[in-house]
Amino acid sequence: MTGLVLWLRSLAFNVGWYAVSAILAIVGAPILLMPRRAVVAWARLWITVVLWWLRVTCGLSHRLRGLENLPAGPVILACKHQSSWETLAFTLLFDDIAIVLKRELLFIPIVGWAMARAGNIAVARGDGAAALRGLVRQAKAAIAERRSIVIFPEGTRVAPGDQRPYQVGTAALYRQLGVPVVPT
Repeated sequence: MTGLVLWLRSLAFNVGWYAVSAILAIVGAPILLMPRRAVVAWARLWITVVLWWLRVTCGLSHRLRGLENLPAGPVILACKHQSSWETLAFTLLFDDIAIVLKRELLFIPIVGWAMARAGNIAVARGDGAAALRGLVRQAKAAIAERRSIVIFPEGTRVAPGDQRPYQVGTAALYRQLGVPVVPT
């Protein structure tokens, strides 16, 4: 595929993504006043449209293997964070998960507020021990609701093939929550 074709496909995706996101954010804003499950359903609708548009414009598809190997009940899904794709896809693949995310994302109008209302786990990364205590407290609440947790052990997006040191959050959750850690 030529560079121009890739650029045009990427442009088409971005234009559609912004348009759909803006429309759904404006139309769906009142859902933020509804129960958490309604916000999650709204997010899943948006993600379904975005992933469909990504497949149509860029040809990106995925194959899921190994779900039958997951332990029953809530787990900690420790995921290599290489793009925004896995955060979107995991929301569809796993029912009612709590994603560990940086607190700054919650300040994005409507989308960030929806992330908070959906019950994700916000961490103030620069707060050291206080951030870790907040992570564990929020994760305990999610596990008590029988929700699995997605955490990115390296703490940020890392390009494919690159590595960063693992942060302490995954180990702390494993020690404190008593649920299995599943690498993804």
